[in-house]
Amino acid sequence: MIVRRYSDENGNMDFDNYISCLVRLDAMFRSFKSLDKDGDGQIRVNIQEWLQLTIFKRRDASKIPR
Repeated sequence: MIVRRYSDENGNMDFDNYISCLVRLDAMFRSFKSLDKDGDGQIRVNIQEWLQLTIFKRRDASKIPR
């Protein structure tokens, strides 16, 4: 899903979009790690939190309302 956001209609991605995609993935991994308080590799989020983490620009995960 995230790759589609940074690629064209044929699934091709230029270098700038490739780097942007990698930066976004890194931000998502960091957000996940900060929400995984017990380190079990699982988090529970509602739809609003999921959208915030996956679709919208990154926010500090610690500021996501709980």
